[in-house]
Amino acid sequence: MKRVIIISVILIFMVAGSFVLFQKNHNPDKQVASGLTGYVGEKEKKSEKKASKPWIETQSVEGEYDGDCSDRIDVSRWDKKGSLDVLKVKFEGEPGGFYDPKGSVRQFKSLMSVQDVIKANKNNYVGSIKLPEGGEGALFFKDNNYYILEYNDRDVVFGETSYSIFNLNALVNLENQRFVVFQMPTRWEFYDKIVELFKENKRDALEYIYKYSFEELVEFYKRIDRKYCSIDEENQIIRIAGRNLSTHKIIKDFATIDYKNHRVITKESRGRKAYWESDKVYIK
Repeated sequence: MKRVIIISVILIFMVAGSFVLFQKNHNPDKQVASGLTGYVGEKEKKSEKKASKPWIETQSVEGEYDGDCSDRIDVSRWDKKGSLDVLKVKFEGEPGGFYDPKGSVRQFKSLMSVQDVIKANKNNYVGSIKLPEGGEGALFFKDNNYYILEYNDRDVVFGETSYSIFNLNALVNLENQRFVVFQMPTRWEFYDKIVELFKENKRDALEYIYKYSFEELVEFYKRIDRKYCSIDEENQIIRIAGRNLSTHKIIKDFATIDYKNHRVITKESRGRKAYWESDKVYIK
């Protein structure tokens, strides 16, 4: 009889324990939080904060590349019509690419590794960059133009690496489908429909710019000649020239990053300005 009672008590404890465990693991709030919404617990948040790296990491390069790099990659530039000889490499096959108003994308394959390409072009190499909107690669700067070189893993069969390189520009969509480009560490498009879309999804339309600290933006823009860019560190204002893609004219101080007030101001026609803010854009 005692044995039956002991077994019964053990079974009761096991059932009770299982129920508590079930409740804990099937809490509706935790299920929603840990599901597709990308829940991150407090521990994960702390470790993520510690592991965060700068969006642009300046790096030095040691050693030389002494292999064949007799080919050249020409890429479109922001400041004038035409292209700029950005990289010396050795192609496998013919390079390709496609048009993008923010800056055409050039694509090529090479037996040269990423480090080989960087060493062969180390005079123009800045470091690594991670774009806030997605994508990462090697950052190059030449003749007032920033370029990002993205790449895939090396093909295990043919030993080739696939590369894409493009000018690092933002694009402003003016009235009547007229476009202006200017240098910015995000391939963002300033367009009223995109602002509306971000607002509908309760997101900051300027979030990709404000992933960068003001100090990081200063590091980015200080390489550009003063005739195209000015930096007011005291008031946290950066002014950048742009190029009209229809007339190819340079517009002085076309874009103003008013960092302290969380907005970007761009020039419009007839002396007006567009004010781009977190949830709206207006012209006056």
